[in-house]
Amino acid sequence: MRISLFASVLVALSAAASASPLNEVLSTPSDYQVRLAYFVPNDRRPTANYEQKIRVLMHFVTELYRGPTFQGSGLALQTHGSEPMVHLIRGARPAAYYNGAPNYDRRQHWQRIIAEIPTSVGVPDKHLIVLFAETYDDGPARFEWPGGIALGARYSAAGGVGLFSAWILRDEFSATSVQAQRKLLFDATPIVGRTALGHGKPDSPRFEFIEDGLGAVAHELGHALGLPHDCRQNQRDLMCNGFRNIRWNFADPPQLERGAAFSEDNVRLLLSSRHLAADLDRSDNVPPEVSVRIVSATRDRHPASVRVAVEASDDRGLRAILFFARHQDSVVGGGWLDGKKQSFTQELTIEPSQSGDVQVEAYVTDVGGNLTRVVATPLRE
Repeated sequence: MRISLFASVLVALSAAASASPLNEVLSTPSDYQVRLAYFVPNDRRPTANYEQKIRVLMHFVTELYRGPTFQGSGLALQTHGSEPMVHLIRGARPAAYYNGAPNYDRRQHWQRIIAEIPTSVGVPDKHLIVLFAETYDDGPARFEWPGGIALGARYSAAGGVGLFSAWILRDEFSATSVQAQRKLLFDATPIVGRTALGHGKPDSPRFEFIEDGLGAVAHELGHALGLPHDCRQNQRDLMCNGFRNIRWNFADPPQLERGAAFSEDNVRLLLSSRHLAADLDRSDNVPPEVSVRIVSATRDRHPASVRVAVEASDDRGLRAILFFARHQDSVVGGGWLDGKKQSFTQELTIEPSQSGDVQVEAYVTDVGGNLTRVVATPLRE
């Protein structure tokens, strides 16, 4: 699936940054404002007008998290005066140190940039950080530009990072006003010699690159907020390949039936986020206790199914549950929870696994915005 080339939920990277990524405890307070940053290695120069370009791009991203498909309170951006603040981070090393050129390495790319985020900008397990990196290279590439990166991970109830290549800030894709950017979103001028990942053909139209880049910001920010992929509606869901159709969300008038949206199951996680939900108890830093086991499975049909038994409890109150099938890299169900203790079984429709193995994870949130993530005990046959 193309999405796997562009984005993934980085559990291992989260684990490296947090002492307990599955059952997290927030030890220090956060202002719950999104920190915007622009990372420039010591052999690169900042692109012109980067601050205003990032502000304009984030206008569109925050609109996707405001509605009308997701009725949240909206993301709050850290501001300086009346404008969103964009922190300039000057890297200590050349670009090749971060991206690993010529043998590009996304994991190294991520780890080395994250390690150089100053505490004055933000701390990943305490703040939500959106960072654009001037670490891509010129030259030929199968898709977009060599050394590109788009990754995201949640670190805690307050913190996470979304990291994106700054090729989206190039003048041919990024404008300094919302009106001009909206116009670029519908510009089909071929970008000669380059291939957009979503389009897949050389000389892809301008809007395809913008959707790949701007859409990836929204998608990876979803991962930073704790959302997994949901590919049940591949071209519709923002947490699958739907982010490559976001221009229709900003048409005049909006054509939402052609655009992208979050699934109901992921919306419940967003409404469990301290960055988006106003009704959470932010003094609650104790995550839910959860156990899940697979009690039956039908694997020889299409679609297949599994039945899971869930035991969940929380000292102040449960909020939501989401089920994720690892073998198909997708959400497969979920629902609201209430009370301090829940015990139930639920049948989930899944895609058959080629290996026959089925791994189901449960994401459970509480009224404090804490998240516990567990792998279901497999069926014993």
